[in-house]
Amino acid sequence: MSVDGPPADDFPGMEHRQERITIETERHRIEGALTLARDGYRSRVSDVLNASERDFITLTDVKVSPIEGGPIALHGTNDPASIGQAASHGCVRLRNADARWLLRLAPAGTPVLIRR
Repeated sequence: MSVDGPPADDFPGMEHRQERITIETERHRIEGALTLARDGYRSRVSDVLNASERDFITLTDVKVSPIEGGPIALHGTNDPASIGQAASHGCVRLRNADARWLLRLAPAGTPVLIRR
């Protein structure tokens, strides 16, 4: 599915489109919108996934689901430098103050939608 939109930050002044993709790891299914150039360089999903100069991809409107039914935890960490890095088994690490704030707002077990 493609969704048209205004120029994205990754492609200044260039027309783009968004395509929904699904990535599966051993434990999670990650679905989100990937921004692609309309034509030419980086206009195919494979261009982005196989790019040698990137070690990450940016998705928007993301849904993360456990494959085997287990929950995905949002929790604090004793290593704030690890936030945003692949350093856990699928959990979302937060600054401890943010984890405490979230727990006051949404008690343990509350479904949470994560958006950019």
